[in-house]
Amino acid sequence: MYELFILAQLMCAPEHGYQIAKIASDMIGPWAKISLGTLYPLLTKLEQSGFIKKLDEGQEATTRQRGRQQTRTTYEITPAGRMRFHQLMIDTISNPGDYQRLFRLKVLYLDFLQPDERLHLLNHYITYCETLVLYLHSERRDLLQVVSDPAQRHKFSPHFRAISERLMRHQADQWQGEIAWAKEIREHMTHQDEAEKHVDPEDFEKGGMLPD
Repeated sequence: MYELFILAQLMCAPEHGYQIAKIASDMIGPWAKISLGTLYPLLTKLEQSGFIKKLDEGQEATTRQRGRQQTRTTYEITPAGRMRFHQLMIDTISNPGDYQRLFRLKVLYLDFLQPDERLHLLNHYITYCETLVLYLHSERRDLLQVVSDPAQRHKFSPHFRAISERLMRHQADQWQGEIAWAKEIREHMTHQDEAEKHVDPEDFEKGGMLPD
């Protein structure tokens, strides 16, 4: 996930490592902050892979810290890095257990994808959530049958029987909320894509703004 985030940030603009770490921690935190000890080796790995590169020294960011100037190395994405970013964005197979966190990161950068790619990604996530809801409902029914069976009830405490069913219902409700949110994003992106189709290129060249 951190690789995708770094490349996504550099798709927007060149940036130095400290600022990337700060933005990542603000977005991912407070319990999953990325440390500089994790970030800088990853930046080195991405640079060695040809996905990012350091800007010339004359373009490096200079900041003032504790009364002295400090030069920070600024990175920019390469053409190979743009291809890698695109590959990570449209990937719907890797890291299924962390798919929710990955998708919530990806939605911030959907504007770098083509309309059909955005739609595919959104539809895939909605289907993923719907599958989880069906699974949770099925498991909840199975659980109710087990804890209601007189021959099995003694294996579960009254507290477990009361809370486990509520927990599974709560989890299903959360994923239903995720589905509604993803559909809202899909509707927004579809509306935006349709609006952009009707923009007169001549008006845009004259300084017209794309509609929201």
